[in-house]
Amino acid sequence: MIPPLLLSLTVFLSLSLLRLHLSHQLSLSEQSAQIELLEQELERLRIQAVRRGEREKRERERMLPVVVGKVLQRVGVLNRERDEEEELEEEEAGRMLV
Repeated sequence: MIPPLLLSLTVFLSLSLLRLHLSHQLSLSEQSAQIELLEQELERLRIQAVRRGEREKRERERMLPVVVGKVLQRVGVLNRERDEEEELEEEEAGRMLV
């Protein structure tokens, strides 16, 4: 009586261990595939971030002179320079006439 019970218990435990091993392997392969997908998405997002940063940098470089010009006009720096240039031109014109 004991040997058939021992044999059946051994077979049952062996099959349970095999099922556990196979389910673990399946889980590992699924997780590896998920990790691979996430790594690809991360790389794609990094490339997009670099491109977006470069695009924003070019846009800032393009807009900077316009913004600086507007700020200087509001402050009055450009107008003063233009006024000074006009005054110099008027003085030179007045000297030529004399």
